[in-house]
Amino acid sequence: MAGPSCSVLSPRARVSDELVDDLVRLVGHERDGNSFWVRDTRKVGGTYEGERRPFVLFSEPRDEVDLRAMKEALGWAPLQEIGLAAMCNDAKDHRILGEMALWLSEKLSGVVDLCGEIPELDGQAARVAYQAAAGHTAYISVADPEELRAWLASAAFRMVK
Repeated sequence: MAGPSCSVLSPRARVSDELVDDLVRLVGHERDGNSFWVRDTRKVGGTYEGERRPFVLFSEPRDEVDLRAMKEALGWAPLQEIGLAAMCNDAKDHRILGEMALWLSEKLSGVVDLCGEIPELDGQAARVAYQAAAGHTAYISVADPEELRAWLASAAFRMVK
């Protein structure tokens, strides 16, 4: 069963592949294309140490409407995006994902698109509107590193699945 996902958005035009390679090396050492396994997030400031957990890297281009909505909410449009997804849905997968996204967002001076709305973050994280199916307006929460760090410390913490 697939788990939660998120995207780290950067105002930089091109992110070095070395940064993503560094993340994978720091948390797990095993990579097969876009798939990698996490064993330990302590080297990226996290708390997880345990069995191997599967994750995947992805990148999906944003359309112009999404980019305008991001620019309106954030004051800038993302020029680069690094997607992370857990391949399982246990609480530890949510935590690992959040910890890796926090590390990347700090390194990139970026923000984290939580790939859905988290109502508990209303008033804390940016809320970006987008057009969903049948013309319905939906929202995503976008957190800066400070907001994500506070969310990770919350008893209600979870990522969006």
